[in-house]
Amino acid sequence: MSQFQIVFTLITIVYGLVITNLFASIHKLIKAGKKVKWHWLPVATVWYILHVILKNWWGLTATSNSEHWNSILVFIFYAHLLLILFLLVSALLPDAIPEVGINLKDYYMQKHTYIWGLVSAVILMSMSISVIRNIINEVPINITAILLNGIILSFTILLALNKKILVHSVTIVIFIVVLIFEVII
Repeated sequence: MSQFQIVFTLITIVYGLVITNLFASIHKLIKAGKKVKWHWLPVATVWYILHVILKNWWGLTATSNSEHWNSILVFIFYAHLLLILFLLVSALLPDAIPEVGINLKDYYMQKHTYIWGLVSAVILMSMSISVIRNIINEVPINITAILLNGIILSFTILLALNKKILVHSVTIVIFIVVLIFEVII
């Protein structure tokens, strides 16, 4: 097995656990029935985060021939990224549904700082991995990608700090449109 295959196997297992955790949380909410007061914003946020995870996981396959997989530093950064992703997915939806029920909009607004702080950490970690990968592979650093990620990062920080539902609603719609555009193009 190549270094990439070994690391990719571990990364795939953790990504699988992250997605399973998210699916289990969704299942609990559906199973709770009328105890859950649904709101589109947390559902859209979950959908967005799930697709970002899937897109990033898929993108790893394009780097299979890269030298950076021989670096313990890159592996450690990926391990930290996976930890942050696990924490993020664990925070997106409630762990348990109280007997009195739960309002997903209220839950989201109570947890938005933690959720979007973790999304910001994911972006910073991904940017760091990209820069390290380019340095190891002796490839020029993509300044455009860094600037675009910096813009997205500024919006995630805004969401972490802002309590206005309208700001969250507009921003998540923009994020979803951009994500769909990235996948199509």
